[in-house]
Amino acid sequence: PDGFEPYTDVFAELDEVRAFLESYPDAQPGFVDVYVPGFTAMDGNIRVELAVSHEPGSFEPDLIKVTCYTLDGDRLKTKYSVIEPFLTKPYCE
Repeated sequence: PDGFEPYTDVFAELDEVRAFLESYPDAQPGFVDVYVPGFTAMDGNIRVELAVSHEPGSFEPDLIKVTCYTLDGDRLKTKYSVIEPFLTKPYCE
């Protein structure tokens, strides 16, 4: 969509994600998916949602999960990626 730069926007929001993870009330050992507040984008007729996995204890974002849905609610593909490759690869195919 106009004005939406997935890679730079995600990179800019990582500090906010980190702060959100630090305040996440149910953090337990193991990986936890936390949906980034307010991060949903439309790309044509596809809705893109972003979640971050972290290992509680460090609260450092570890993996990024991108889920794409059609307007009918069908899940097209879920992609996990470490942060750096995510910034250089398409988030939805």
